[in-house]
Amino acid sequence: MSVTRQPEWPSGDSRDHGGSRQPLLIADNLKKYFPITGGPLNWTIGYVQAVESVSFSIMEGETLGVVGESGCGKSTLARLLLHLLVPDAGELIFDGDLVNRRHGISIQELRRNAQMVFQDSYASLNPRMPVEDSIAYGPSVHGASRSEAKTMARDLLRKVGLDPDLFAPRYPHELSGGQKQRVNIARALALEPRLVILDEAVSALDKSVEAQVLNLLMDLKRQLNLTYMFISHDLDVVQFIRDRVLVMYLGQVVEIGPVDAIYKAPKHPYTRALLASCLSMDPDVRIDEPPLSGDPPNPISPPSGCRFRTRCPHTQEVCALVPPRLPSDLASAIHGVACHMYDTASGHTEAVTPEALIEPFVMAPPAPPRPKAAVQVEASKPPEQSMPQPLVDVRDLNVTFVSREATVHAVNDVSFSVMPGEVMCIIGESGSGKTVTLRAMMRLFPRRRTVITGAVRIAEYNMLALKSRELPDVRGTTVAMIFQEPMTALDPVYTVGRQIAETIVRHEGCSYQEGYRRALDLLNLVKVPSAERRLSAYPHELSGGLRQRAMIAMALSCRPSLLLADEPTTALDATVQIQVLILLRQLQAELGMGIIFVTHDIGVAAEISDNVAVMYAGRMVEQGSVRDILRRPLHPYTEGMLAATVLGRQRGSRIEAIPGSPPDLRRLPLGCSFAPRCRYVSEACIATLPEEQVLDAGRMARCIHLGSSRKFIAPQITLTPGESEC
Repeated sequence: MSVTRQPEWPSGDSRDHGGSRQPLLIADNLKKYFPITGGPLNWTIGYVQAVESVSFSIMEGETLGVVGESGCGKSTLARLLLHLLVPDAGELIFDGDLVNRRHGISIQELRRNAQMVFQDSYASLNPRMPVEDSIAYGPSVHGASRSEAKTMARDLLRKVGLDPDLFAPRYPHELSGGQKQRVNIARALALEPRLVILDEAVSALDKSVEAQVLNLLMDLKRQLNLTYMFISHDLDVVQFIRDRVLVMYLGQVVEIGPVDAIYKAPKHPYTRALLASCLSMDPDVRIDEPPLSGDPPNPISPPSGCRFRTRCPHTQEVCALVPPRLPSDLASAIHGVACHMYDTASGHTEAVTPEALIEPFVMAPPAPPRPKAAVQVEASKPPEQSMPQPLVDVRDLNVTFVSREATVHAVNDVSFSVMPGEVMCIIGESGSGKTVTLRAMMRLFPRRRTVITGAVRIAEYNMLALKSRELPDVRGTTVAMIFQEPMTALDPVYTVGRQIAETIVRHEGCSYQEGYRRALDLLNLVKVPSAERRLSAYPHELSGGLRQRAMIAMALSCRPSLLLADEPTTALDATVQIQVLILLRQLQAELGMGIIFVTHDIGVAAEISDNVAVMYAGRMVEQGSVRDILRRPLHPYTEGMLAATVLGRQRGSRIEAIPGSPPDLRRLPLGCSFAPRCRYVSEACIATLPEEQVLDAGRMARCIHLGSSRKFIAPQITLTPGESEC
């Protein structure tokens, strides 16, 4: 195994005991098992092997990224480092001192020097405490007076870009997602830590808000000489912000090294599959086959030997007999991999010599553009004379929620159409009205406090004119929906097979025996492994990817003409996400159905859609083919979303984030809703609501500056040979 010395990181902190050569944090052989109890006496019947023999170090001033699929132990590892969970075995060393040992550093002192920003920004804040008190709580516990702690809290709010006079007295529910995450960052910085652990800190944010938070984190690192451990499943963000990357699989470290080495020359087959699952943001370069199939094994009884061998294309007998190991001297190993293919003494027939480790691994070239099965409007071709009737025709749709407190104008004058066999993506920030539009089309809102006007025609049905007793016959047969969170959409007390079979029996009047047979066929259609066994599984017994496949199977159970997909891949890992996208494309081509796909991820839209509609503050601000939208955006909001992506940007450079936040839908401005955040704003924008301007080839945009001299240059994404699309 080739070993390269670790780079020296500058240290300007007076608390640094060992200088730049000593790691700030060393984790040595950490282990954590969670007991499983059961039976009448509540005995221990097994263990979840969450973290197994994990060793690594973090140098002063660097950013270490931790990546891997859900359930691989990333968050558990973070909690072990702060002793929020007590390790079953192993040692922690912080700046040369053993943690929680005699003559070492106490847990309280460790938590003064190391803080954490948790994944759920809302759950990690006390809903009964104002923002100012939440930030001041930590300093108060560590001895600061109440006035000193509050002064510090207001200074930190200012440092993270929030006006303390405006935000200090607010409660968490009064903040947007990005604002809550800024407060959590301020709370973590209140004790002046040297190490900040960020657990999926930007994963649930829109791309525009993500860009703001990433800029803030980079600024704070430079100003305060911080060290970051950044946990994420977003591989583009990993490449952009981090110095080194640690890859985890089923509780173990399988590869660790500098970000450039990991992304340009990945060695472990799992790392290669992760990188090959990245979306390219190019509609002409789409992934046809999932780079990684199946689900991770059960952590209660993981495979012997290499835990990845059940999914690895290079597995051999030695992989089942002997677990591969990382280099033992991780304090100095700059690129290590736990794989028998890089150990010539292992007996693996594909093993390479140590000298081959320096040779870059060249990713397979992307598949050439393939003919599309879906109907698509090409910008260069005029519309044909005999156009088929639209499958979906929405005209002047308005959705208003009325309550005693306020009236929320959620959707305003939305119009669009979808042809048979077409995939249209609706993109935009959270709160822009995407999900409300889909639910209004299905008539899922109660009439008592919801006012829906306009026209929604799906196939031959006028959805807004149907009587309540007629709706169940249309839902599921003509139009079906995949909901955003399958765990809440599926009934927890019924098996997956029972729920799919019941849908078929209700709509087609067949027997339950026939319903179960069809349910099994559907699970096989959506490529659920061991489909017959999964029929009797409950939703909580399935992984996130399998639950989403079960939701897709239920939506397809009665062969709908239109499928509404509400953020079906948002909470999924990159490997599972690409599996679901490929599956939806295949099913759409085989069944010839139309799809309306809601997402806030532009890369997902590029991977699956034919046409794109951009929503902002309840209005459609731009529509067109996916190629035109990505390569020639017309509306400033679309320009801003494209500029806010990290793909293709130089690592650590400043992102062009859209400033500010979306408007309050209870009090929409008189003119353009995007005007307060727009770089091209004029007095006319503030006073006048832009009308829809329809151009050639189906392009539409709402902007009074359309056709003016303003010019936007989209980020150029250039990949060198051997570089992954991440």
